[in-house]
Amino acid sequence: MSKASQSFQKIWVDRLKKDPKLAVEYIRAEIQENSDLPEALLSALRTVAEATGFEELASRAQLSSKSLYKILSENRDTHPRFETVYRLIDAIGLRLTVEPKPRKRAS
Repeated sequence: MSKASQSFQKIWVDRLKKDPKLAVEYIRAEIQENSDLPEALLSALRTVAEATGFEELASRAQLSSKSLYKILSENRDTHPRFETVYRLIDAIGLRLTVEPKPRKRAS
């Protein structure tokens, strides 16, 4: 991770520690801004886990801390199962929804 992204990450971790309710908006924004990047959700979950505490989130999601660290590692070869991602989102107090993509205007 570059120094700039580490700083951004730290800013968000600090903000989420102070106000855990921001997790909803943070994850939503990460997905909307990076909808073409599947790892955007994992990156956002990693930030929330860092703010919450990996052990705390793992406990809530009924995962081992070791598994959670592996699932949310920055290693791009990690491909967690949908069920695992769903459990993490649920443990944060969120739910997944599906909505239509905005249509592009004809040029």
